[in-house]
Amino acid sequence: MSPKDHKFNWVDALDECSLSRQYVLLEDDAEELVETRNSQRVGKGDAVTLKFSGSSDGNDLFEVLRTPVGNAYGTTKQRSFRLDVDRIRVRGFGIRKPADITLTLSDEGDCRFKIDGEGCYLRWQVLRRFLEPLFYPQISD
Repeated sequence: MSPKDHKFNWVDALDECSLSRQYVLLEDDAEELVETRNSQRVGKGDAVTLKFSGSSDGNDLFEVLRTPVGNAYGTTKQRSFRLDVDRIRVRGFGIRKPADITLTLSDEGDCRFKIDGEGCYLRWQVLRRFLEPLFYPQISD
């Protein structure tokens, strides 16, 4: 049913837009993006690797790490996403203060993300904002 329909079920839409549901989708997308980026780097002699660490042990925390390989110079950088009761908190190297992700249902009926109370982002835009510095440091620095 379209949000333009007078019978649009916004209660079901809000249930789909719950923090716990969207957190799982963010985690799944982040893992897939790490795999994609690592496959793009194979054979290019990169001195870093990306690693995904999921919340499979029920701790409601997933992380993406960028680490030097072997004896390569550099520091490990990471982003951690923690599901809290009323937000998803993002921390990591280069983030001065933790970022808080909350959700809203747009007037079009779409689940959208707010970062520190600002914006109206799609899931991929949120992940790009936080993971791009790890995946493409030459662009983000």
